Amino acid sequence: MKKRFTAVFSILTLSITAFIAPGAVASGESVTFEYAPGKGYFGINADPAFLNSFTNPFLSGREVGLDGLVKNVVTCSSLNDPLCAKMNVFQSRSMMPLCVSEVETNCIESVSAVNAAGESLQVQTGEKFPGPQPQDFVGDPARKLPSGGPAPLITIPGAPHAGGDKYILIFNHNGVLDLRNGPNAEFLPTFTGGLFAVSTKTGSFSLGSSLTGLSFFESLGRSGAVTGYSQSNDKAQGCLINDANKCAVAQPLPMDVTFSVKVRVNFRVVSWFSGRLTDPTVKIENGSNGNQIITVTAKPAIVPKVVKWSKKADLPKSLIDYYASLPKPLGGTGDLGAQQTDDPSAWSLMRQLTNYDEQMMQEFLLWLPVIGDKSDYMPTLWTVRSMNTGSSFNPCLNSTSEVLGIVSTNATQYLEGPPVFNSSTSTLEYKVAAPHLKPDGEVFRGSYDLQLRSAAARCLYGFSNAPISATVEVVSENGEKQVAVTTVNEKDGWLYLSAKGFTFSAPVVSVKLTQEKAIEVPAPTPSASPSAAPTSAAKPVAAKKSTITCVKGKASKKVTAVKPTCPKGYKKK
Repeated sequence: MKKRFTAVFSILTLSITAFIAPGAVASGESVTFEYAPGKGYFGINADPAFLNSFTNPFLSGREVGLDGLVKNVVTCSSLNDPLCAKMNVFQSRSMMPLCVSEVETNCIESVSAVNAAGESLQVQTGEKFPGPQPQDFVGDPARKLPSGGPAPLITIPGAPHAGGDKYILIFNHNGVLDLRNGPNAEFLPTFTGGLFAVSTKTGSFSLGSSLTGLSFFESLGRSGAVTGYSQSNDKAQGCLINDANKCAVAQPLPMDVTFSVKVRVNFRVVSWFSGRLTDPTVKIENGSNGNQIITVTAKPAIVPKVVKWSKKADLPKSLIDYYASLPKPLGGTGDLGAQQTDDPSAWSLMRQLTNYDEQMMQEFLLWLPVIGDKSDYMPTLWTVRSMNTGSSFNPCLNSTSEVLGIVSTNATQYLEGPPVFNSSTSTLEYKVAAPHLKPDGEVFRGSYDLQLRSAAARCLYGFSNAPISATVEVVSENGEKQVAVTTVNEKDGWLYLSAKGFTFSAPVVSVKLTQEKAIEVPAPTPSASPSAAPTSAAKPVAAKKSTITCVKGKASKKVTAVKPTCPKGYKKK
């Protein structure tokens, strides 16, 4: 049997210090990091933006030997680039443009916006932003690889924001192609998309590049299953995306506008999505030429962000023990060159809590007492991405052929993947976590939206096609039930469940589905009226018998019956 290789890629940022962008907006859209106060500090950057700020495109090729070690690394202009002829493992970040024809694929088909009054707003197509970048590349539809280039910049005059009325659409295909799995292998993608309110500025901006030095890979053991790339946008100047002369800076989104984006792709998306959205709906339709049409409709969400440093000597023992238990070197931003097993006061490190798994959840919860259970910023987001469903082994919640659901929450941290089905309680459970307080000290209120394909729910519970009922509960970390506004609706083959108004730090959202058993009613007799009420049946009345005398010559016979008749040859007397 052919051995299948799996390439897992890590995003590593190699800047020595962290930084807050000059003139960053108060809500935190353009905030990057803070400088480390000195040596001997740990920091936390819990950024809920799905890493959409790592947006500049690239196509990187690695030549990986039979021993699994990286022998060569190059940046490719296409898969057919002569420089990349010997490469057998590729990593890409594409940028989807607006569709210009009906046959084009891996592009944004349409954008629309509706205001609070229900009025459709005019959307004007603008320039491609920014200009050419050193790592732009040509895609390959046959390998399911979109091109990497500029992003669409649009204008919505009816939806102004603090920086004007411009918006940018950043929809990425983040893929891995491992030719060690065979010459016909395709890219294994993650789909990530976001709509951002932006202002643009000109100046001189830095451009990162894909890491091609073997010294970097040597520091990671030169394993072909691990790679990374440098910071590709000028975060120091608050750029969401930039070239050498132009920069787009994120601004707060208008919260009362519903945006809808339709994307056309030729690669298969996974069965679950996660979103930073309010009241979302996601539709997946089959298009022409094998394409899929993904339509995301929602309002933006406000999600707490935490950026904080703390002197290691002041950290609680629980955090010190936690970091001591992790393998070294620890990932993050800061003094990565330092020997992290040496004197802890000699190096500082900011941890990037931008994954959504059990480990990151645990680390975030350990930090909550340190940060006073209070967030630093409240950025507005309209982002969505395909989820890692590897943690779900329930066949009803996993599919390779259709999208089963989308989970959207304004929690800073959550466990990515579909809700966990607790068979002992017959509930779908979802863990979320966020600071209890906003930056101004006001209590932060949570939201959770689940859109679940009805067929998946019926599969889980063994339900029939009859209507489904549901209850949604929010239980605090201390086991107390919270008061929350919950709604449940089933429409067009989907269940829509929502809980809003609950508080953090680490509640569990629990959904229980029920269905009344059908009562079997005997079918009416053909002569009965369909609307007639059932009545007791009357007992039949026995018919009376009579006796006659039949004669044949001198012979005679008596015949007794309900309707007596004489035998053949006899006559009734």
